[in-house]
Amino acid sequence: MDQHWNGARRFLMYAVLVLVPVLVLGAILNLVITREADNNALLTAQLQASAINEAGIEPVLTGRPLTEGLTATERAELVESTNEVVRSGILRLRLRDLEGRIAFDAEYPLSPPGPPIIDRGLANLLKTGVPDPELAVLNTDTVDSTQGPQVRSIEVYLPIHRRGGENETMIGALEIYVPYEPIALNRDASLRRAHIALFGGLCGLWMLLAVMVWSTSKRIHRQSKANHHLSLHDGLTGLPNRALFVDRIEHAVAQASRTALPITTAIVGLDRFKAVNDTLGHETGDQLLRALAIRMRDSLRPGDTIARLGGDEFGFVLPNVGGQAAQALLQRLRAIIADEVQLEGVPMMVEASIGWSEWPLHGETADQLLRTADHALAEAKTGRAEVVAYQEGSINADPLRLSLIAELRQALASNQLELHYQTQVDARTQMPSGVEALIRWNHPTRGRIAPDYFIPLAESTGLIGPLTRWVIETAVSQLASWGPALGDLSVAINVSARNLSEVGIAEWIVERLQFHNVDPSRVVLEVTETSFTNDEAAASAHIATLDAAGIDVSLDDFGQGYTSLSHLANLRISELKIDRSFVTGMLEEPKKRAIVASVIELGHQLGFRVVAEGVETLAVYHELRDLRCDVMQGYLFSQPLSQSLLRASLLDYRIPAKRETVPAS
Repeated sequence: MDQHWNGARRFLMYAVLVLVPVLVLGAILNLVITREADNNALLTAQLQASAINEAGIEPVLTGRPLTEGLTATERAELVESTNEVVRSGILRLRLRDLEGRIAFDAEYPLSPPGPPIIDRGLANLLKTGVPDPELAVLNTDTVDSTQGPQVRSIEVYLPIHRRGGENETMIGALEIYVPYEPIALNRDASLRRAHIALFGGLCGLWMLLAVMVWSTSKRIHRQSKANHHLSLHDGLTGLPNRALFVDRIEHAVAQASRTALPITTAIVGLDRFKAVNDTLGHETGDQLLRALAIRMRDSLRPGDTIARLGGDEFGFVLPNVGGQAAQALLQRLRAIIADEVQLEGVPMMVEASIGWSEWPLHGETADQLLRTADHALAEAKTGRAEVVAYQEGSINADPLRLSLIAELRQALASNQLELHYQTQVDARTQMPSGVEALIRWNHPTRGRIAPDYFIPLAESTGLIGPLTRWVIETAVSQLASWGPALGDLSVAINVSARNLSEVGIAEWIVERLQFHNVDPSRVVLEVTETSFTNDEAAASAHIATLDAAGIDVSLDDFGQGYTSLSHLANLRISELKIDRSFVTGMLEEPKKRAIVASVIELGHQLGFRVVAEGVETLAVYHELRDLRCDVMQGYLFSQPLSQSLLRASLLDYRIPAKRETVPAS
């Protein structure tokens, strides 16, 4: 009942609001229609006067100016031709000369010409030659005489021309008073019909607008509610989103502060979910997420909360549970997730990693609980266990790292990342042959964060995929923008071991080069030795695809890992990059020099180009050149520079042997 009353009240309110512009529109239309009716009445009188002039006045005149007077014949013929006109109801018919004298009056045909009087109507006609009919009242001015009844009429002045057409000379003016009442009756009848149609149309328009406004408002109200729901819920699964999840944690903390009972905040990450999307398609991946969301939601206790935090991550708020009870509950949840899912008759299984934290042991606010649970999830994904509780003493438990887990996600979307480039030079000429792209994070409050700190963080949280894609996209697009000014410099881009386990990563790289119209030979992808210990088959397949597309692949930090010689023989790579730890100490430690020399010789025997990084002195440069190293990189040649500074540096490059100073490390 209340809803019906609210709907009716809302409709009445909108109807009143719409009525105002409709009334204004009605007033304007009424004014326009009335003016149009009056103009039609004046036009009717003018047409009637024109017919009298053309039929009974101009034909009987000889063409002499009326200032010369009428001949007896003209006067007699005018009397005869105007008798019928006067009897037809014309109130007054007179001929005036160009000086304003009455040359002929149908009411007094034998009267001599009167005095020259030029009123407004005649003056307008003499000035413009255009008829100007107007509403008047007969016998109210000195020209008409003030004797006789006062009758509403239309006064019309028409030019009288010589016979031969309107383009001839005007010889006088015809003054006619046409009765207004018959015309007014037709005018009023037309106005009544127009007003009825106008009123009906405006009423219909008012009702239509009122209904439209009400309907639109109702739709906007529904849309507003839907938008509010969408702002707090995930569009795919219908679960609460991160914003509502944080609100639920805060609400649970507020209640727990009164009851002193624990709260568990957990984050669930599906393992290898991206492989499902890449192999079976995103539609299948979405179906899987929806099915798992329903399964997890149905497994919760009353009062528990589940939310989708984005991608393949779900969050849980479990009030009144902690410690071993929380661990056991989450173990059961993981087992429920791992149960087989039937999607269109196809069985599918996924596993999950779960990290959790407990109020108040691991945090007293929603933000702290989320950060500690996120950190625990990162620990779980490293393989320490499937369900991991936050531990204060874990190696990655410092506050900065915990906060950076969430902030790194934002950095990718908020323009906090940029690329710097370090020059690589030809060992023989000391001239630039390429650059290496190095990522930098300019944190808005913490300043510059070293990549050695946040790259491992990205690898442990699954952010390394989008981070590497950002680096590749940015480097390739900037390379394309350099044009011929910087010659044919190549760009080396680092790719992590986890990137080479992604389905379709090699094809995506090739597609981005084609999109930016970049020659594949100008791109070198640097991969680490650990790429082949994680998933050798996948890494080898990706490298083969890149090599077939014309993209060189470099084995980075060679010597640090445990790459077998069989890998070097079978992998389709083009370059070995000697780790800087061997290069910087090679002059002081003979064993390191021997390793560098051996790697250079091995690389050349296998047909690889050899790059040495960490070259900081001319002495090291000369030693490497003597060992026939192909390419060098280090502070001796250039520090990592932003794109704008790189341009200036390369255009004004001088070889180290001819510089006055050498860049400091």
